[in-house]
Amino acid sequence: MKLQSIHHLFVALILSLLLTNSFGAFPQNSLLNQERKQQRIKDSTERTGEQLDSLIDEFNRNGLAGSDLEVIKAIRTVLGNLSKEQMKEIVGLLNGAREDTLQDINSPAASAKILTAFAGQKGVIVQLRRILLEYQSQVALFDLARFVKELGDRQTSNLHEAITLSSSNFVPGSPTRSEEISIQLQYTEQEALAGEVSSILKRLSQIAEMTKGSPDQRPNKAQQHASDSRLSENILKAIDEIKGKRLMSAVSFEKTSRDSLWKMAKILEAEKGELEQMVEALEKLENIIDKETEIRKSTEKLSEKNQEKLEKEKFPEHIRRRIDQLEKAVKFREFERGERMEELEEMEKIEQNALDSQEKIFENEIEKKKSQLTDAKETNNDALIKNLENQLKQRERQLERAEQNKERRTKQLAAELERENKVLNSRVEQATKRLEQAFDQASKQYVENRLRTEAENKSLELAKKQGELADLTDFLADELSEVAPSISEAIKKSTPEMQAARDALKENSSIDERRDKALPREVTALENLDEARNALIDKISESEAIAEVPSEKIQELEDLLAEVKEIRKEEEELKSITKEAADNTNIEKIQEKSADQAEIEGKTAEATSTASEQELTEAAASLAEAMAAMAEAGADLAAGENSPDAQQNAINKLADAEEAISEEIEKLKDAAQELANLNDLIEKLEPIIEEQKDLNESTAESIPQDGEDKINTEDSNQLADAQKDLQEQTNELAKEASSTSEKASNELSEASDKQSTASDDLASGEPASAAPDQSAALNDLNEAKAALEKQASELAEALGQESINDPSALSEAAAAIAEAQASVSEAQEQLAAAESAANELAERQKILAEAVGEASTNSPVDPALAQAAIATEIAAKELSFGDLKGALEQMENAQNALSEAQDPSGEGQGEGQGEGQGTPNEFQDEQRAIQELTEQLANAGVSAASAPLGQASDAISPITNNAQSSNALPPSALSALSQAQGALGEAQNSASSGQGSPAQGSSEQAAASLSEAAAAVALAQAGLGEGQGEGQGEGQGEGQGEGQGEGQGEGQGEGQGEG
Repeated sequence: MKLQSIHHLFVALILSLLLTNSFGAFPQNSLLNQERKQQRIKDSTERTGEQLDSLIDEFNRNGLAGSDLEVIKAIRTVLGNLSKEQMKEIVGLLNGAREDTLQDINSPAASAKILTAFAGQKGVIVQLRRILLEYQSQVALFDLARFVKELGDRQTSNLHEAITLSSSNFVPGSPTRSEEISIQLQYTEQEALAGEVSSILKRLSQIAEMTKGSPDQRPNKAQQHASDSRLSENILKAIDEIKGKRLMSAVSFEKTSRDSLWKMAKILEAEKGELEQMVEALEKLENIIDKETEIRKSTEKLSEKNQEKLEKEKFPEHIRRRIDQLEKAVKFREFERGERMEELEEMEKIEQNALDSQEKIFENEIEKKKSQLTDAKETNNDALIKNLENQLKQRERQLERAEQNKERRTKQLAAELERENKVLNSRVEQATKRLEQAFDQASKQYVENRLRTEAENKSLELAKKQGELADLTDFLADELSEVAPSISEAIKKSTPEMQAARDALKENSSIDERRDKALPREVTALENLDEARNALIDKISESEAIAEVPSEKIQELEDLLAEVKEIRKEEEELKSITKEAADNTNIEKIQEKSADQAEIEGKTAEATSTASEQELTEAAASLAEAMAAMAEAGADLAAGENSPDAQQNAINKLADAEEAISEEIEKLKDAAQELANLNDLIEKLEPIIEEQKDLNESTAESIPQDGEDKINTEDSNQLADAQKDLQEQTNELAKEASSTSEKASNELSEASDKQSTASDDLASGEPASAAPDQSAALNDLNEAKAALEKQASELAEALGQESINDPSALSEAAAAIAEAQASVSEAQEQLAAAESAANELAERQKILAEAVGEASTNSPVDPALAQAAIATEIAAKELSFGDLKGALEQMENAQNALSEAQDPSGEGQGEGQGEGQGTPNEFQDEQRAIQELTEQLANAGVSAASAPLGQASDAISPITNNAQSSNALPPSALSALSQAQGALGEAQNSASSGQGSPAQGSSEQAAASLSEAAAAVALAQAGLGEGQGEGQGEGQGEGQGEGQGEGQGEGQGEGQGEG
């Protein structure tokens, strides 16, 4: 399956979710459509997960590993959680809301469920967008690395052209026509490269911004490398130098630019371990050896016998055509012979390499078995000795057969090669003979103007190839300088030899002299390359046998050890010098050396400080004693007296420090190996846990419900077989873990026992009996994983490896966020119910306001009634806004005004009030009833929501207020939680003061932020990074727009329109 199809699926999923986020008035049919859409998205997500499973299996089958596979696995984990948990929950909420609306179209419970589903969908969208962003960034980096590598290749071609021209008889002041064309072509290509590099750097800046905050810092590192190496400046300077015909200077800038591009491409590529880098280097080295071998063979064939030829252009046209035809025939035969012989030689080489490799493998295994046999004999382990002796004999027989096979096959290949060579040579000779006859015949008539010979051209061509190969060899040596310094030096030894061969091939001398000078250099270069190749193969074999875990702390201690060794060496040299001066009674020189002693003492002080920082107590103490001895020696030297005893004491203490540091390094390396074993166990345990989860769900689904038929025996047997298979895997893993983690091994053993019991129950057709054991087994498996992760975390800390996200902190944060989400959901239900009641009261208050307003219009002389009309209308608006406190104030004002309106002292009150309009007394009774209901609603409805909102805030407070917890979480999760806590505070204040609509809007913002935080934590648990601002932008934009806007905007518009 192609990654591009996954990309399209991700896009489709996100767009589908975005389209499902408009609920409107939540009619029943709309909810059904939403539920169906969500189910389709869930199904599509599951299918995508299955396709990713196939892709992961393909990686595993081909033995592929690395950061690409880890990203795919992390994406698969997130998709699995989305489809199995979050999307399933959203479908359930929409289904519940639809059922509620069947009973009551304005059901508050339905509104609350829809809001919860909406918040859940936002969380799903955050995770899907993050997956898409992660995938897009990986694809972008892959494409960018490939493109940068191609630019480096193009720069190499331009570089070699410049080298060829600059090393010829080029005169900048008077170039030939062909040289002018060459310079112009180089200038045009270099300008094009500059433009494309500029575009690449802009694209790199965009990707770096997109992935800011992600654990993958390749874009930023590549950016920094481009800046540090002054890539853009060097390319532009190369353009200026080419334009000014200063080719040697241009070569320098072009080479620097090429090296920068190739190194930048390497930075952008997926991270590779030392082993993978060495394997790639071996492939490049073998390619260089092949090319150097071809050059050596071609150099051997150089000869002066064809050095002088006439210009065929001087011959008549019909003769030229004839010679052209014959030359083509010769070239065709030579080409045919060359192609065929190269093919046969390549086949012979491949087969010989295979035979050599097989023979070497057997030899290595024999040596290994001999070593093991020696060790076994020392321990007097008879059984092991016998077993190893048998194995040794078997390997020796295999080696003997391999040697015989190699000898037989070598003879066969040589015979085949010789036979084919004779046939091809015969064809070439016949064609050449015909050409020579024709040319000799023409030469008798036209002897003039001689050309440089074919051998001359061939020699210059070989010189060019040799120079280019020397350049590539030098770059390969630089690439290996960090992972294999000694092999890098071995490769570099061949570069001067190649350059000397190049110079010899383009000398102004005869072809034979050139050949004789170049060949020894080429042979030496090949010997050096072959030596480096063998050393690289040995190092690769060692790396494959020993699992090395990178550790900064180990590296720091190794650096400290090297520093202490250097100090001891300097102290020993100083002791020797001062002894010689003392023997010669050279007091002045002894005094001079006191300054050297003080300098060594200063270096020792720095090493002591480093040892203390690394908590190497024993080493630090030895170094401190060495310092004291050096101080004593320095004082003696300053007085003109030699101090051999104090110097020797310092040397001894330095040796003690070396020993202590070496022991600590060995301990850390053991810990590194143990950490590798733990990580391997965790990697093997995770799929067992996932399969056990799936099996538990399948078992639960197979349990017959009331009124259903009995369980299907075939299905039960399949579940039993699956459970048995998992039990065997768990049991094997328990044995494997016994030497690494006793606790994890015990948990796995207990899980295995419960899995066995569950398998028996399933085989007996009793899934209900199996379910409890399966749940307990899953719990044991998770306990085992937790034990392994804890142990691995402790070891990683000891090794100085920082953990980006603490698994336990992430789990605690996820639980706290889930608790807060539940509390917010409860508050939203209460607020939704209160809003529904408030809308009913607002309608009732609106009717009252219209009645009072009409009565006021009919009684213009009564100002109290006019005031009551205004107050009742404002109260209706406040209710529609959800501001219960403001509504109650206006209701109280209306009550007071209506009380004055019915005061008996006011003559003429009531006059003009038509029948059926109501009296002030009736208005006051209705207003009092609405006010009492509003007070009850404020106290029991809106205000009651403040409690769960407070509980939600309390749930996340330990995370946002705890620095240790904060450091363990992704930045976007912390940002979202901070926003959530702020929104919860606002919602709680609004609810406490009876302001329902603001409380609802703030609670929706809080729910959105919590969903965002939950998504960020889930992504971190899956191992995916995050992009800066993604979480915040989404939470703020959508939360406010759909929360506050919907609550306030709609209410306000409606109230004003009707008032």
